[in-house]
Amino acid sequence: AIPWLDRLKSRSGLIAVAIVAAAIGVAIVWPDRDVPPNNDPPEVLAPEIVFVRDGVLYGMAADGTGSNPIDGAPEGIGEPARSHDGKRIAYVKDGNLFVMEIDGSEPRPLTESKEHDDHPEWSPDDSWIAFSREDPADSDIWAVELETGELTQLTFTPEIVEAGPTWSPDGNQIAFRQGVPKEGTGISAVDFPAGDKTPDGTGRDEVVPVMEGENQRAPSWSPDEHNPLIVYHRNFKLRTVDVQREVDKEFEFAEGAPGEIRMPVWAPDGSAILFVVNKGPDETALYRVNSNGKDLKELEANASEPSWTGTRAGLEQ
Repeated sequence: AIPWLDRLKSRSGLIAVAIVAAAIGVAIVWPDRDVPPNNDPPEVLAPEIVFVRDGVLYGMAADGTGSNPIDGAPEGIGEPARSHDGKRIAYVKDGNLFVMEIDGSEPRPLTESKEHDDHPEWSPDDSWIAFSREDPADSDIWAVELETGELTQLTFTPEIVEAGPTWSPDGNQIAFRQGVPKEGTGISAVDFPAGDKTPDGTGRDEVVPVMEGENQRAPSWSPDEHNPLIVYHRNFKLRTVDVQREVDKEFEFAEGAPGEIRMPVWAPDGSAILFVVNKGPDETALYRVNSNGKDLKELEANASEPSWTGTRAGLEQ
């Protein structure tokens, strides 16, 4: 039995019963109406982690168990991003953004652009999705409001590539990688929704300076407001930067790094980091490690593009 999959099927079954009953005009009398309300926090819908393998969306528990395809999801999708409330998944297909229910049902488009939209990332309250909009010459950071479809452009630099947005835990800033990949990249942040309207990028905060020849990318902001860290990789080595104290250092694994690291994302409570390791030509594996560097564990072979409750891993263009 796969607990998260069983819960999804149970949820889908209840919805189906309610729909059929409404269609035939039968009233459903739910039992135990006089039972006092349950004041416990609502259960977060599983799977806790989603990832992609060969264009197929999978889900699994946070400990790596119960890996299984999400049957209702479209094929050929990329860059899944699970909402913080655990009810929806944003994803990329054919150069546009879509959103669907956690079980893969009810897909609908969020953007319809002639450019290429990718790197979706949910705001902390799940009301906006930040993303990158790319054309052959440029890439900028945008955001789309879920309820209205309103689009907001946040960067306007024709000669600087910005991609891979990640939200601060209070939703007031968005960090991203910037630069020219073949010449060097860094990490910056802009206020939301003000953005940076300067053509040269001078209206933003520098988090990690652009370094010539250095490949610095895939930032993920910790959801812990009391631990303002952004995790990223520099030349495939995991690093953290303290946004307030401006302390940038290599992440310390208790038993050594498992290999070349890409696509790091935080656990929803900031207690662990999920990431992809290059294990050979066309061979990857999904790992997790506690934020103190201990309990390194391989979760899944040949997995990529992970998302763990609201945070999403950026691709490595």
